[in-house]
Amino acid sequence: MATLAQIAANIANAQASTGPTTEEGKAASSQNAVTTGLFAAGALIRPGEAPLYAELEDALYSELVPATLLEENLFEEILGATWRLRRCRLTEASLADLDDDAAERLQNSVDRARAHASRLLYRATAEL
Repeated sequence: MATLAQIAANIANAQASTGPTTEEGKAASSQNAVTTGLFAAGALIRPGEAPLYAELEDALYSELVPATLLEENLFEEILGATWRLRRCRLTEASLADLDDDAAERLQNSVDRARAHASRLLYRATAEL
């Protein structure tokens, strides 16, 4: 159990580290965890990748031709999983530039992201 002195120290320390206060600072810090895009909530489209994403979206839409709301939702899942698998390949290609420990940690993340995206792609394709 924390002593009264520890609690007072924690409160004082918390006052000094409140995080960003400006809208610019908040926007910048919201992207801190996005380095590879492997676990981003949505599709991470870096500058210059928008035409590739649009091309993939158009190609999948033409191939799958979703007709209902459910099919549209499954199409979105397939698109996201396919884009994430692409991101896994790109991230894996950069592993040679890292030291062994960092490369191993990143490879573990790539493996987890690939497994998740592959399962999602398989399930969504089977349901469609």
